[in-house]
Amino acid sequence: MLMENTRTLLLNNAINHANCDLAVLFTAIVDLLESDPSIVESTTMHILMRNVQGNKDHQLQFNNTVVSKIPMDDIINWAGTNRGAFSVLRLVELKDTDKRDELVSQLKAEGCQ
Repeated sequence: MLMENTRTLLLNNAINHANCDLAVLFTAIVDLLESDPSIVESTTMHILMRNVQGNKDHQLQFNNTVVSKIPMDDIINWAGTNRGAFSVLRLVELKDTDKRDELVSQLKAEGCQ
């Protein structure tokens, strides 16, 4: 967990100070989430995702990267966790997010309303 915290903090700083296309950084975040879906519950990943999803310039690109690479079942499982639920909410709140309707349908089917 210590290594993941270090990586997420490094990614957070890179995103805050980058003057380039952030697609590579978003892919790195998603790679961490793919390797260990439970990391969405860590404090540092929560801070990182809140930072990116709260940024109007980056949130759509990031959300689309998440829903295109993370299995929908993993995203649905996040909804049942404390910090993960906030990330799922941000995916649903942004109406232009790819696969938003599919995500909302599956959340309703799971009883998350």
